[in-house]
Amino acid sequence: MHRPLVSHGCGLSFEPFIKYSLLSSASSIASAATLISHGELPVMTGVNGIIRSSLTSILANIPLIRSLMKEAEFKNSVCTALIIIAAAGLTAGIIIHLLFAVSPSVK
Repeated sequence: MHRPLVSHGCGLSFEPFIKYSLLSSASSIASAATLISHGELPVMTGVNGIIRSSLTSILANIPLIRSLMKEAEFKNSVCTALIIIAAAGLTAGIIIHLLFAVSPSVK
């Protein structure tokens, strides 16, 4: 069932907040990828920046969603999903660090 991204009761739309958060994250990730591909940034530094930018973007949305949404069940499910996504990203970051540690030629 599709639910609109509008908070019932106050009429606020989440779309601008989510859109600008994603754009900010996307531009920092694109910048890091460009610098890595041009050899101006070490791979591990770029990967660290990409992971931290993504995690920050995801986690920054949680307080925003919790304060603006009125439907408790939907709010909790969205926040839980964001926390799971952040945990998966953090786990992937740890795995990447471990792989780079055993394969120094990739650095």
